[in-house]
Amino acid sequence: MSVSSRSINVLLRKRLTGDLTQEESEILNRWISEHPADYEQLMERGDLVSEYAIYSSINHDTAWNLFRNQYFITDKHHRLRPYLYTAAAVALLLIVMTPLLFRQHEVVKPVLTAEVKTAMIRSHQTQKEEATLIVGGRRIAVSSEKALLAESENMQTEADFDNRYTLETEKGKEFWVTLDDGTRVHLNYNTTLKYPVRFDSDERTVYLRGEAYFDVTKDADRPFRVITDQGVVKVYGTSFDVNTTERSGHTQVVLVSGSVSVTPVNGHEIMVRPGQMAEFSSAGTGKLVAIDTTPYVSWNTGYYVFDGCPLDRLMQVLSKWSGYEVEFRDASVRSIEFSGNIDKYNDLETTIKAIEFATGIHLGLESGKIIIDK
Repeated sequence: MSVSSRSINVLLRKRLTGDLTQEESEILNRWISEHPADYEQLMERGDLVSEYAIYSSINHDTAWNLFRNQYFITDKHHRLRPYLYTAAAVALLLIVMTPLLFRQHEVVKPVLTAEVKTAMIRSHQTQKEEATLIVGGRRIAVSSEKALLAESENMQTEADFDNRYTLETEKGKEFWVTLDDGTRVHLNYNTTLKYPVRFDSDERTVYLRGEAYFDVTKDADRPFRVITDQGVVKVYGTSFDVNTTERSGHTQVVLVSGSVSVTPVNGHEIMVRPGQMAEFSSAGTGKLVAIDTTPYVSWNTGYYVFDGCPLDRLMQVLSKWSGYEVEFRDASVRSIEFSGNIDKYNDLETTIKAIEFATGIHLGLESGKIIIDK
């Protein structure tokens, strides 16, 4: 079977980044056995290895300490310094990378459901999809993952890459991002995510403040960790929600499917099962509660689901999503409970009329405020 040199370059790059399929692996291995001299010549090219090699490994304890000491600080002096590859360095990297090149392991990427696809389309149409990419001290507004990828492609040198990207969403905004390994993360409003340009060969670590829904690529050889200010969530491939803002000083983890563990900063590892919520603080305390996961994760597919929710709490959510301030002119109505579903992408006037109908409480819009009265 004839394979062009360009195709071989593509296959070698995909092997280095772990994206090679079984069929592609067979084609590449067959070509290597038939053209050993050509293979050696290609692998001696420093640009091939330096461009696609996995950069400095993140030691978990070191990363955690750095994260606690410099929590989400972006400073141009902390960017990843460019690697200066000498011939000796390239040779050493090749030795280190050789086992990785030929290692085969199960990698299962998450499936994009029809519900999520619909939510993504509606979010973009209603201009809710938006984030700020922070790289090397620069702040770049991006309105879609396509725009984010375009900005990434514009980075010309290693000096343009921060040691991790930072994505921030503001009030009333959300964003979807696909990480290096295929893991998909949906950021809710007022959320910050830090993630490396490329994951290392042993583990995948991100840092979160706010709320995000994770669909993690299954990779038994590389555990996935979400670090928050209160501790660490560890998974291998599953769907779950992490929220650091629902209760001050605590992280909540709601598991939809799969298996995860949580480890508070000063506590012990706790295993979580589907249908459970783990809540923990930096003091080391943690608890598990059996829940209906729907109200906690429905925002990921375009709806807020409330069951006996006090009006005060409901309006907090609506305020952060809509960008409108809330004014209670009668404090006695704060505790009135609301049950029902709210379409995130409906216009605000339609939403408050639905709440008004369900509760019997008067709601109105005045000068950027939601006014609540009897």
